[in-house]
Parts: sequence; C-alpha cells; structure tokens
Amino acid sequence: MAAPVAVPAYTAGQVFSDCGGCPELVVVPWGSFMMGSPGSEAERDGEEGPQHRVTVRAFPVGRTEVTFEQWDACVSAGGCSHKPGDDGWGRGTRPVINVSWEDAQQYVKWLSGKTGKA
Repeated sequence: MAAPVAVPAYTAGQVFSDCGGCPELVVVPWGSFMMGSPGSEAERDGEEGPQHRVTVRAFPVGRTEVTFEQWDACVSAGGCSHKPGDDGWGRGTRPVINVSWEDAQQYVKWLSGKTGKA
C-alpha cells in the first residue's frame, strides 16, 4: 500500500501566493454536485449521462487571469518563448491575450519549476 500523499490544509476563501511575482490563488471550498443530466430531461444527449455525484476537496485556483506582467516575467526568465502582442490594449496588469494552449503549457511548466509545485 502506497504512503498517503501530504495535502496542504487549505481554508475556503484563503488567498495566497506561492512566490514573489507568482499569481494570487484563492481556495475553492470542497463540495459535491450532480454531474450529467437526468434521463428524463428533454432533448438530452446520450453522452450526458449517467447522472452521478462528484465530490471534490478544496483546491487553489488563480484568483485572476494571468497578466501580461506575469507572462513577461516568464519570457524574461526564458520559460516562455512567445511574447504576445497586446493589440493596443496595454500590458502590465491587463490579462494576457494572444497566447495558445501550447504557450500556456510553457507558462505553467515554468511556474511549476519556480514554485516547486504542480
């Protein structure tokens, strides 16, 4: 039997950052919900079931969108190869735009290396 994985104790609504310049995170509380639609729902697609209960434990998520400032830090550190344009909207604390899924994967890889966390 594998040893249990240590899970940080998070408090719902807690706001924190894993490092200087890292995005702020907020803790989403644990909870459960019904996933899927009931079989009796009108116009239900066959891929929408079966309906079942899903429970998740508390987890942190980015409090805001990733900003140009945060993205540019990744580019400056060599973790991100793409420096997206801002289409005239401005940079700084504005949400980063013009990035692809592949670009985002570079960002999260760089951020994980910086924080030591997945």
